[in-house]
Amino acid sequence: MARRMLFILANAGEAGTGALASALAQASVAAAMEVAVDVAFTGDAAGVLQEQQRQALLPDGSGRTVATALTQARELGVRLLLCSPALARFGPELEREVDEVVGAAWLVTESLRDDTVVLTF
Repeated sequence: MARRMLFILANAGEAGTGALASALAQASVAAAMEVAVDVAFTGDAAGVLQEQQRQALLPDGSGRTVATALTQARELGVRLLLCSPALARFGPELEREVDEVVGAAWLVTESLRDDTVVLTF
């Protein structure tokens, strides 16, 4: 069994908050099972880290905001990552919302690791 999971959120932007809710729920469960979990925001999905979108309610019926779901995932040990091109697109303020900024080479390299399961949203 893989001991590491990488969730790549590329299409879970503003219109895809349902996908974001699913990804964060699955990442949180994996982290609670003591699996090392990284969630990488890239492309349109990085936009959910903007302040206005962070305050949006998730469509999962939980009454939680995006910000609350991100905080809860982090508390369980999920690392939040941001692909560097998103800084140019959405602004440097996104950097404070994540644990680390990574590049495309990191994303590809980590995706190819034998001990890693990759899920994309």
